[in-house]
Amino acid sequence: MSWTSSDRKRVAALLIDGGYFRKTDSTHKSYYFDAVFSCISSFFNVEIEEMHYLDADYRDTPTGQGIRGRSALSSLVSEMKDAHVRCNIRHLKHKTFTCRNCHTTQAAEVQAGVDVAFATQLLKCAIDPRIETLLLWCGDGDFHDAVAMCHDDLKKNIGLIVNDPSSLSSSLKPFSKRNSLWIYKDHIDDVRKQVLATNGSQAMLQQSQSRQQQHQPQQQPQ
Repeated sequence: MSWTSSDRKRVAALLIDGGYFRKTDSTHKSYYFDAVFSCISSFFNVEIEEMHYLDADYRDTPTGQGIRGRSALSSLVSEMKDAHVRCNIRHLKHKTFTCRNCHTTQAAEVQAGVDVAFATQLLKCAIDPRIETLLLWCGDGDFHDAVAMCHDDLKKNIGLIVNDPSSLSSSLKPFSKRNSLWIYKDHIDDVRKQVLATNGSQAMLQQSQSRQQQHQPQQQPQ
């Protein structure tokens, strides 16, 4: 299935790989998900029917991965849910390993099953006859086979959403044709400005309505 210009919006599902998404710029307190998803919908000319966010329940995310700590992840997930995103947060698994140098045994909690859950959810959406387009916020080449199956065998449109072009695996680049690649860093500043302008206009409107109500003469009880 190829991208073609059409007045009709295709029905889409959006899947977000949390480990990849968390590497976006997180210097702002809010991600403005409603506005971001609206921008994505307009870019791909789709109606997003369902959205899924898959991540690991990190107690303390590694340095450089955007957010840190369980409280930050909880806040992120809360924002996702407010934007009607279904969140699948996987428990960490306990793993022991032996250091090659000192031969001591150490323990750590590591991600478990997120990639498998992402690929499984992708295929679930792909076999849904309502879904025509799959929007994937990910960059991991491990998803290539599942994405290729959805595109080649199940004839679904594929739209990729990336933090920046350099973070996209070469295995997924064949799916990033013209009009099928939305780049976060190229759009997020405009999205934030739009949200702030909209919020400012709404605040001014509310203040104006409040002043009008205050100056309206009160009706005397009969």
